[in-house]
Amino acid sequence: MGHSRQSLNPNVDGLIVVGARHHDLVWLKALDIPYVSYGEISEDIPYVDVDNRLGTKIATQQLLMHGYTNIHYIGLTMDEYFARQREQGYLDATQVAHHLPHVHRITNNDRLAETLVQQLALTPNMAFVCATDQIGLGVVRGILDAGFRIPEDVAVIGFDGVYLDQIASRRLTTIRQPLPQIANELIHLLEAQLTNRAWQPQLIVPELIVRESTRN
Repeated sequence: MGHSRQSLNPNVDGLIVVGARHHDLVWLKALDIPYVSYGEISEDIPYVDVDNRLGTKIATQQLLMHGYTNIHYIGLTMDEYFARQREQGYLDATQVAHHLPHVHRITNNDRLAETLVQQLALTPNMAFVCATDQIGLGVVRGILDAGFRIPEDVAVIGFDGVYLDQIASRRLTTIRQPLPQIANELIHLLEAQLTNRAWQPQLIVPELIVRESTRN
């Protein structure tokens, strides 16, 4: 294992790369050993990722189904593929439902999310789809500080489902990435390259985990 390009052991047969961004494409494509990226950054490299677009679409549909009529999306300012896909999933769902979209973008910071919510005019039956669980935690604090009830008045859904979703004062409904399945697919995709078998990128269906921040 390594935490930077400089610390990688050169005597390896293949790489699983986590956290790569678009500016890493030149480095990845120059590798002379098989590799697979955890995260889609380009269609023409080996990757395994959760279906980010489907995830936020599922989250938005869940809120619509339970009667929330004013649904906002708090996304990320970073210009990365996964961030754009998560925003697009929300837009897909609101368009189908003929709802006016409300999109906000911030860095992945719970304090900024809390401040944003405090600046908005909260109303009953309002809801937030958040690009990450960290943003969702800040949204929950902002709603409660404003004197609104969760989920009776306002709902929140996060994204990732790693561990942050379980520590909020209202346990966060989230779109969970199935990490064991993703890990298996990363290994299988790398093994396919190492044994000269056919391979194709994989998108994994995420899972909606309903907890205390939405009606159920």
